[in-house]
Order: sequence, then C-alpha cells, then structure tokens
Amino acid sequence: MLPGGFATSSGGGRWGAGKLPEFAQRALRHDQMEFDAALSQIWALLTNPQYVSKISKARKMTKNHYHRDDPAFLVLQLVFLAVVTTAYGIATASRPAHILYEVLYQAGINYLTLGALFSTAAWMFANRFLMASGHLHEVRKDMEWQHSFDVHCNSYVVYFTWTQVVPFILLPVLLHDGFVPQVIANVLYCIGVCAYCYTTFHGYLELPTLVRQHTFLYPAIVFTGVVILMTLTTNINLVHYAIHTTWPSYV
Repeated sequence: MLPGGFATSSGGGRWGAGKLPEFAQRALRHDQMEFDAALSQIWALLTNPQYVSKISKARKMTKNHYHRDDPAFLVLQLVFLAVVTTAYGIATASRPAHILYEVLYQAGINYLTLGALFSTAAWMFANRFLMASGHLHEVRKDMEWQHSFDVHCNSYVVYFTWTQVVPFILLPVLLHDGFVPQVIANVLYCIGVCAYCYTTFHGYLELPTLVRQHTFLYPAIVFTGVVILMTLTTNINLVHYAIHTTWPSYV
C-alpha cells in the first residue's frame, strides 16, 4: 500500500485533467488559507503540544480525517524556515547565491523530502507494529499517511525552534570555544530532538487504532545518551559544527 494523495477538487482522491490537487490550489491562494489558526497552532506546539493533537481528533469527528486540509500551516513553516536561513546567511556574511541555495535546500530537502521519508517510515512502522489487534472478521483500518506527515510538521516546529531559532539568538555565546558553550549548544539539540519525539508521541497517541505509542519516545533516550557521552569525551559543539558545515564562508 502506497501513501495516499491529498484530496483533490475532482473527487475520488484523483487528479482532475490539467488540475492541481485541491491542497496545492489552496496554497496558491492566500484568501483560501487560515493563517491566524495556523499561527495559534504553532504557538500552541511550543507551549501545549497536546492541544494541537486534540485538534486532529476533533477534525476526525467533523471531517472524517485527521490530517489538515488547509495548507496555511505548511506555508508558514516554509516562510519561517526561509527567514531564519536567510538570517544565518547574513550573520555569516555568505554570498547571496549561497543563501538562496541554502533556503531551497533546507525547504526542499531537509524539510519536505526528509520529512516525507520520516513520515513514510513512521506510517509504515505504526501500521505494521503498533496497530491494535481487532476481531477476526473486523476490517483493518490503517492510519492516514497525510496524518503522519502532519505529525512530522508539528514536531518540526519545536525541533526547528530549539535547534535553529534559539541558537541563532545565542550565537555570540555558542560559537566561543570552551566547555560551557559546548554544553549549552548540545543541550539545545537534545531539547530539540526530545521535543520532536514528544510531539510525535502525542500526535499518534490520539489514534485509537494504535497501541504502544510510547515507542516514539525511545529515539530521544538514545540521542540524549549519545550526546551526553559525546559532550563528556569530545569537544564537539553541535551548533558550531552545523554552522561550519552549512556556511563554509564563516571563519
């Protein structure tokens, strides 16, 4: 079974002749997107991620699907990503061409492509190993791929905040050599990964057809252990490493 596509204006989940999917059509028209609701959800993800997960449950009750059909949330994330990436490029005195390349790379590869891959892996894992056992003659109901991608988008908000936005504010401190800047930088990445896993856990927790959703918390434990060991035995500063890898013009 392959991931299903977004709903289209032609009905039946198929593309109409010469038409974009409805989700893409709405993304090209700002009057079709509810940016105020999307902004409130982004804020809620940073303060109360369970609230956003419950919104998906309410959406299931009213629209019979868990995933968003409004592209405003996705569009805002791409805009924020472009702004923060540009800010890093200006702060590191990078060439405009390289800044443009990084904006496209971060949006197209890191966010959309890798996000789709992570979502597909989580979707397949949940349907294969976390599906609750039903009755013998009960029809199996797999979770939506679109909801899995939604969960990734939710989780990426908090990950992006802790690993990109907060480090940018603290760059004058984090780019110094020494144990204290290293600890602060690595702790920020730990918080980001743990927050990603925690938000993912809550995103799947609202699905009544799944069990053992706490499995999505395990990568956070592993990552935290690796970072603690790395911080105590090496001088690797994750923010410093990311800056020098992404922005080679920075000295």
